[in-house]
Amino acid sequence: MATAVKSARRTRLVFSPRLLREVRLNAGRTQAEVAAVIGSRYDVLARYELGKRVPPADVLADFADFLDVDITAFYTEEAA
Repeated sequence: MATAVKSARRTRLVFSPRLLREVRLNAGRTQAEVAAVIGSRYDVLARYELGKRVPPADVLADFADFLDVDITAFYTEEAA
């Protein structure tokens, strides 16, 4: 007799460069304005938004505070 096994789908949260850009644009902010929050240049933020670099959690927290969103706004679920 076969037994049905339910598989639990595992997911994890990962940083989404697309969401970082989307949130910034929805807030009406430029890359230069947001980059200034971390004392950096706009090209550093551009690298984050293009997925060439992943910002540290403390930097994302600063962005979230400045853009008035929860830090989870920059993350998406992905199958683990």
